[in-house]
Amino acid sequence: MIKISRLKISNFRSFTNEENTIDELDVLNIFAGRNNVGKTNVLRAINLFFNPKSYNPSIDRNAIKEITKGASKDL
Repeated sequence: MIKISRLKISNFRSFTNEENTIDELDVLNIFAGRNNVGKTNVLRAINLFFNPKSYNPSIDRNAIKEITKGASKDL
């Protein structure tokens, strides 16, 4: 099983040019917040990372400015 310990998102949907980082993720995480703050977009970004074919340009024309993928491994 893959464990995501940190997530960085920028230039994706509601996450504009600045880099947004979520540190110290665990096996189970809860994203809570007001409407329109980006909770669903975090999940969409994770889904796009693991399933790049899920991207539909006819729906998300302006959602993605530049796609970069990366991963690191803690030693």
